Amino acid sequence: MRCRHKLGLLWVLLLTGCDATDSLQSGEAISLAPGRGSFLYPYPFFEQPLTVWYYLPDNFPPDGRVVIVMHGVKRNAHTYRDQWISHARRFHFLVLAPRFPAQQFSSRGYHQGNMQDAQGRFQPERLWTFTVIDSLFQYVRRLLQLTTNRFALYGHSAGGQFVHRYALFRSSTQADLLIAANTGWYTLPRWDITYPYGLKGSPLTRVDEVARAFQRRLIVLLGEKDTDPQDPYLNNAPEARAQGPHRLARGLYFYQNARQQADSLGLPFCWGLQTVPEVGHSNRGMAGPAAQLIAFPPDSIMRCGKSASSS
Repeated sequence: MRCRHKLGLLWVLLLTGCDATDSLQSGEAISLAPGRGSFLYPYPFFEQPLTVWYYLPDNFPPDGRVVIVMHGVKRNAHTYRDQWISHARRFHFLVLAPRFPAQQFSSRGYHQGNMQDAQGRFQPERLWTFTVIDSLFQYVRRLLQLTTNRFALYGHSAGGQFVHRYALFRSSTQADLLIAANTGWYTLPRWDITYPYGLKGSPLTRVDEVARAFQRRLIVLLGEKDTDPQDPYLNNAPEARAQGPHRLARGLYFYQNARQQADSLGLPFCWGLQTVPEVGHSNRGMAGPAAQLIAFPPDSIMRCGKSASSS
């Protein structure tokens, strides 16, 4: 494989070799050599930079597809990156997998987007971890001189919690496709249920804000065998159990609730639902179907018209 480097707004140094470049020390000039690697991303509102694990195909074009992958509760972004590499090679994706360490980001800070501080008070959007995603995309876009201005966002398990709340609450985004896979529990787009299980008391207070969320292309991706009600990582608080006994049931419940809400408000609804046969709670098992959806988004699950009740 032929290595090449690109110069963006920052000076880029080519690392040794094209593969096995999984190292970067603080203060070192950032290099994105083709292959797999990592770099530190200094987001201005965080005390410590984030480690971003990446896979860059050789001869990646300026208009190539960028996929940002959100890890699960184990915070193993490098493993998620690795499990996406074969699909990135097949479809020629640039994969970015930022790591949000538990020491710096609690479940509230990561799964729920850091919307609230430790006392439960809602913070300005610039402090939400949701905002890091678009900022990271722009950073890499400048670094590699990309012309593409859109990216796909995928998350599995805790990462799926992040992605579906990003779709609900983020005020603006350059993500043109979002996939929340095997999510453990959800924030329902309903004002009769208190945040974080619903919108009551949240920053989302207006119908036009919910309409904005419903017009985003979000796919709820569910493993048909993700049905263990005793999974040790599954939230079994009463509010979560009300959504269903396991992840498959909760994902179906979330999607149907959102669709019913869009119908009742007469809003366009762009979300899709897809199940994956023979797959349980596995990022490896979900990555392939998700990559296929990113490469070829099917119109059949991305209908975006007003509901029949509103016409």
